[in-house]
Amino acid sequence: MSMGGNRLTVDLDKFIAIMVQCCILMILTATVLGDLATLEFLCFFSLVNTGVVLFSVCKISKQVYSVSSMFLLFLAVFHFGQAWLYVFGAKVDKTISYDIFSLYPHENIYNILYFSIVCYNLVALFWLVFYKKTKKTDALTENQASDSGLLERETVFRFGIVLFLVLLVPVLVYDYLSITLTAQFGHVGLYENSGMLAIWAAANSYFPLAIILVLLGCDPQKNGWRWMYYYAVGRCLLLMILTGKRGSFVIPLLLYVFCKHHFIKKYKRKQLIWILIAGILLLSLISFISYGRGDYSNLNFWDFIIEKNIVTQILSELGGSFTTTVLSYNYTLSNGFLEGKSYLGALSVLLPFSDWIAPELKQFYSLETILNPYSPSGGALGGSLFGEMYINFGFFSLLLSPLLAWAISKIENIIGQMQKHSLFAVCSSVYISYGFWIFVRGNFVDVIFIVKRTLYVFILFWLFKTVLVRRKISLKQISDTPP
Repeated sequence: MSMGGNRLTVDLDKFIAIMVQCCILMILTATVLGDLATLEFLCFFSLVNTGVVLFSVCKISKQVYSVSSMFLLFLAVFHFGQAWLYVFGAKVDKTISYDIFSLYPHENIYNILYFSIVCYNLVALFWLVFYKKTKKTDALTENQASDSGLLERETVFRFGIVLFLVLLVPVLVYDYLSITLTAQFGHVGLYENSGMLAIWAAANSYFPLAIILVLLGCDPQKNGWRWMYYYAVGRCLLLMILTGKRGSFVIPLLLYVFCKHHFIKKYKRKQLIWILIAGILLLSLISFISYGRGDYSNLNFWDFIIEKNIVTQILSELGGSFTTTVLSYNYTLSNGFLEGKSYLGALSVLLPFSDWIAPELKQFYSLETILNPYSPSGGALGGSLFGEMYINFGFFSLLLSPLLAWAISKIENIIGQMQKHSLFAVCSSVYISYGFWIFVRGNFVDVIFIVKRTLYVFILFWLFKTVLVRRKISLKQISDTPP
């Protein structure tokens, strides 16, 4: 909605989408409060609901592949994936994931699934409210058209190259150790020997931002971006295959593809079809890697593709993250709510000397650490965005949905309105979106760590820019001095 002179104009598509979301929430609430909804109904509702939400977001943003659409897709698949299998009577492959619906009381699953669906729709509703439509232009090129824009892009590119080269050696050490530890001890060896990787992993955590700075700092009209793009994508694929660490490299891989498609050169339709096929094979490979970790048979990848249902494998594997969400609900029944301790613990990492200042809070910022003792097999769990919300405040945490939606829409708006923001701010927004994608099956502290790293890199960038500008001024003064 906007004012044009004395005329009030309304975005009809956005208005309809908001009304649809309101209707979904009213129908959901009425059926549950009226005891009309069954567990099967909620499972089916979550499937249809996800389709409606993703259609609305893609329609309003006019983008299929965006920060918001991927965030909402991840939220749905990781939390509702096994619910979709349950409603159609498909069996979860227990060799790669917990079968949630056979492990826990259906009443508990019903309650936390209802909470998750409501939260999902509230996030979608407020995203629609906060999102600002932008006129689609060749943003990266247009933003760099002026002399100041060209100078900024050159500065960002140079800084990105320096940061990339500084991090490259420790990252190569990290890659080498990850591969060799996996070869010697298997995937579990990465966690049992995590101390060997700790120092090098710190450098690896900054690496995506360095790559983003180079990709967005390159001239999109030239081919200088190709070497970085193919290196980044190839590294993710190689390490995912050789180490079995899926989540650590799938999200960065999707981020680099997003950077190329959105900022540099959009993929054509034929290319998108091939990417879709490659994506299906990649998801199959992810499930195969997990299968190999749980069932050490002689079944090779192509036999796996033929004998196993790909959809069932993917939803079994990814939807298993809802285990943490259910355990969060169960935890509150016997231990009460954390009352915001995990969020405060996450925010405490921004403080200097936080290990001394707030050690009692930091023990709460990892949801999987709290819930690992309740794991079905005593194994490691992932995190859960909805689980962390519920374990802190229960249904009152639904009040946090507008903040989450605002943060995602703010990132989307900065990326969509590049002309109004510095290139470094755009790069930072892309990097922070990586944190929110991880947050879906991680912890709030993952976002805070990303923000903290961004602040550190910003300080380095400011110093680099200051030194570079002063050097240019000094050189100019020397050249202007008469002999």
